[in-house]
Amino acid sequence: HEAWVAELDHPGINYWLKSRLLDITKPGVQEQFWLGAVTHGRHGDHNQGEWNWPHMNETVSWFDWANGQPDDYHDEDCLVLREYHDPFFPNARDYWWNDFSCDDAAAHYICEKQC
Repeated sequence: HEAWVAELDHPGINYWLKSRLLDITKPGVQEQFWLGAVTHGRHGDHNQGEWNWPHMNETVSWFDWANGQPDDYHDEDCLVLREYHDPFFPNARDYWWNDFSCDDAAAHYICEKQC
């Protein structure tokens, strides 16, 4: 299939993808989607650590973290794009980066392929 998990190496691609996800997902469900970045070092709210796009073999040079992320809760070394919303106003929502356990299957995949 020659595809890989999406690597959002530019803010414009990130914001385009977020707008597409807001168009196709239901408000308030808190969907999340795998992104291709991984880390193997220590990281947390005050130290985002070093993250890499493995397919491109590049260090992540910019971030779009949700508030309080990354938090490395129980060894979270992979990256998802997760919906965050106001519980009283679920239509007031957006997608933000969140570190996530690489062993958890509770995320959808977004893949990219060279044209």
